[in-house]
Amino acid sequence: MESDETLKIFITDDDIFFRSGIELVINAEKHLTVVGSAGNGKETLEKIKDLQPDVILIDIKMPMMNGIECIRKLKLEYPHMYILILTTFNEEEFIIEGLANGANGYLIKGIDFINLVNTIQDVVKGQYILPAEVASKLATYLVNTINKQPKLPEFIYSNNTFTIREQKIMSLLVERYTNKEIADNLSVSVGTLKNYLTVIYEKLQVKNRQEAAALLRNR
Repeated sequence: MESDETLKIFITDDDIFFRSGIELVINAEKHLTVVGSAGNGKETLEKIKDLQPDVILIDIKMPMMNGIECIRKLKLEYPHMYILILTTFNEEEFIIEGLANGANGYLIKGIDFINLVNTIQDVVKGQYILPAEVASKLATYLVNTINKQPKLPEFIYSNNTFTIREQKIMSLLVERYTNKEIADNLSVSVGTLKNYLTVIYEKLQVKNRQEAAALLRNR
């Protein structure tokens, strides 16, 4: 893209006040303009068909369709579109899934406006955006997990069927951790863990923990 061309930006975030603030900042720049915004991934997919932005700024947790699922669909349909995750969530699961599904960078809200504008301009030059705090957290996670989880069946890793967190839960389940121990490991409540397990059982097409563990150990 030529330096004198105006970059078209689309903002996806369920906080309308945040969207409005970012829009004011971006539109104040000479070669940047916000062409549209949305409050969730589903609305984003509907709007950008006509708008065709160059860069999308997108949050992670939103109603209707979250950021990760939206990124996955965007990259399938618009592989050359630049996507920057801009979120408050710094969990390893979101970082890995966001980048694995095609995001060109991962930013944490609170970034000053000058750096945000510079980052938008950098990403269209082919730079991969990963601030030091995100890169450090990702590196630590990878070091701590490599070779420390039992090998799960190959089908678990195919077709993006299971999220990173679901894979972690299944690994702990195979190691015979209790629900309380798994919940503590993931820093979630036992109730939240049970919700995860329900989804895992449905995806595995099993009825309970025992059947799931047997399937994961024997495949």
